[in-house]
Amino acid sequence: MSMWYTYVLLCDQKTFYVGVTDNPVARIGQHRNRKPLFTKKFFPPPPLSGGFA
Repeated sequence: MSMWYTYVLLCDQKTFYVGVTDNPVARIGQHRNRKPLFTKKFFPPPPLSGGFA
Protein backbone atom coordinates (compact mmCIF):
# COMPACT_ATOMS: atom_id res chain seq x y z
CA MET A 1 0.00 0.00 0.00
CA SER A 2 1.46 3.37 -1.00
CA MET A 3 1.54 6.46 1.18
CA TRP A 4 -0.50 9.49 0.10
CA TYR A 5 0.34 13.14 0.80
CA THR A 6 -1.81 16.24 1.05
CA TYR A 7 -0.17 19.49 -0.01
CA VAL A 8 -1.18 23.16 -0.06
CA LEU A 9 0.20 25.68 -2.58
CA LEU A 10 -0.09 29.46 -2.31
CA CYS A 11 -1.08 30.37 -5.85
CA ASP A 12 -1.23 34.12 -6.30
CA GLN A 13 -0.96 35.57 -2.79
CA LYS A 14 -4.77 35.32 -2.55
CA THR A 15 -5.75 31.70 -3.12
CA PHE A 16 -4.60 28.27 -2.09
CA TYR A 17 -4.57 25.04 -4.06
CA VAL A 18 -4.95 21.81 -2.09
CA GLY A 19 -3.90 18.57 -3.73
CA VAL A 20 -3.36 14.92 -2.95
CA THR A 21 -0.64 12.74 -4.48
CA ASP A 22 1.35 9.60 -3.88
CA ASN A 23 4.49 11.23 -5.37
CA PRO A 24 4.93 14.79 -4.03
CA VAL A 25 8.26 15.46 -5.76
CA ALA A 26 6.88 14.63 -9.20
CA ARG A 27 3.61 16.46 -8.56
CA ILE A 28 5.27 19.70 -7.45
CA GLY A 29 7.46 19.45 -10.55
CA GLN A 30 4.33 19.19 -12.68
CA HIS A 31 2.93 22.31 -11.05
CA ARG A 32 6.17 24.23 -11.59
CA ASN A 33 6.17 23.24 -15.27
CA ARG A 34 2.47 24.12 -15.54
CA LYS A 35 1.68 20.63 -16.86
CA PRO A 36 -1.65 19.84 -15.23
CA LEU A 37 -4.14 21.54 -17.52
CA PHE A 38 -6.84 21.76 -14.87
CA THR A 39 -4.58 23.69 -12.45
CA LYS A 40 -3.13 26.24 -14.89
CA LYS A 41 -5.86 28.74 -14.06
CA PHE A 42 -4.61 28.89 -10.47
CA PHE A 43 -1.08 29.94 -11.38
CA PRO A 44 -0.29 33.23 -13.09
CA PRO A 45 1.84 33.00 -16.24
CA PRO A 46 5.54 33.71 -15.74
CA PRO A 47 6.66 37.30 -16.35
CA LEU A 48 7.84 38.16 -19.85
CA SER A 49 11.05 39.72 -18.52
CA GLY A 50 13.13 39.03 -15.48
CA GLY A 51 13.47 42.69 -14.47
CA PHE A 52 11.42 44.79 -12.11
CA ALA A 53 9.91 48.16 -12.98
